[in-house]
Amino acid sequence: GKGMPAALIMAVITTALRDEINRHRYPGELLNALNERLLDRLLQNQMNSALIAALFDPNSYEFTIANAGMVQPYVRGEDGAWDFVDVGGYPLGSSQQTHYTTKSLQLQPGRAMVLFSDGIVEAMNRRGEFFGFERLEQLLNKIADDANAEGILKEIVEAVDKHLDQEVAQDDITVMVLRSLQAERPALSATPGTRLSTSPDFSNGKELLDEDDSRTLIAEDEPAKKPSIFHHLDFSTGTESYSMPRQNVELFLPSTLGFEKVARNAAEAIAREMGFTEDRIDDLKTAVAEACMNAIEHGNLQDRSSAVTVLLSAAPGHLQIRVEDRGRQSIPDPLPAPGTSAPDRGWGLFFIQSLMDEVEITRLPEGGNLVKMTIYLGKTEGELSESEPTSDASEWVDEAD
Repeated sequence: GKGMPAALIMAVITTALRDEINRHRYPGELLNALNERLLDRLLQNQMNSALIAALFDPNSYEFTIANAGMVQPYVRGEDGAWDFVDVGGYPLGSSQQTHYTTKSLQLQPGRAMVLFSDGIVEAMNRRGEFFGFERLEQLLNKIADDANAEGILKEIVEAVDKHLDQEVAQDDITVMVLRSLQAERPALSATPGTRLSTSPDFSNGKELLDEDDSRTLIAEDEPAKKPSIFHHLDFSTGTESYSMPRQNVELFLPSTLGFEKVARNAAEAIAREMGFTEDRIDDLKTAVAEACMNAIEHGNLQDRSSAVTVLLSAAPGHLQIRVEDRGRQSIPDPLPAPGTSAPDRGWGLFFIQSLMDEVEITRLPEGGNLVKMTIYLGKTEGELSESEPTSDASEWVDEAD
């Protein structure tokens, strides 16, 4: 689909994907979980969603893939010829009975794979001719065996552009090229006093964790003298289980993208305790993440020394979330329509307004932006606010020195 309804559904699907991807090892299992979780909502909106889930193991070069309605990708075989990866499936939201299976293949060093949307083969020129699979296969078979991923991508995009001959594509054109490389793996070493594990060590009051773990980054970068949300994490099971205060939870997030997950997870925990439905929890998580990312990226200009404050207040019948930044940039008033300054900009505030029951955006007297959102128990998707941003403003107002 296209337009605002499709954009809203995509935001909800993205939130669900971020959750489920941590719970399922195999791509087929992931798609089955997503379909079960999103089926009712997609049916209500008369929409489907197509995607491919895949996993690559750099140690064994095993590539596992499951397909929910996307065009089957091409893979270059050991003989240099390109062929379909025989994996298919219905789009998400098509049927409750859909069962997605996982296919495995070896993507040895030098082998390449091309994943693409149907906008490639359906690109139509002014004579009404599709680019088609035959042209794509002929193009791929002409590409040198030692061509890198960037070179393959360039060949495909240029060929489609030439075929269109300045005609506007009627669908999105998306291509991803993967090429397996032989990588040297240096031996891991540890100096005395360090540990290569994700087990917490509270002996010195601070976790000693693998720096690649996202929880480690959050714990280490939490501003000094501020309470850490990770006091509520259960590291013994590797899961995030919260022991939430009954009324208020206040978080202080460093202004680095990725930390919005802390607020999103906290909001989910509170909403689940309050008895919100899964659909409304997904709405809430999407809105909270978007508000925090706006505050980090635009309000505080990703200045790590400036914190984003998030206050979650539970009350009988509703949950209120306040997201406050330091206001290096102010939120436009009136709000711009999505895509005004750039096609991919301005959607966050639109999602927030569309998914929450009440939204207030305030410029604080002492400087800073405050986004206050309220979600009510018992509200259904059809009762959500239909307000939309106006289109008078086109960009953030930069107040940085």
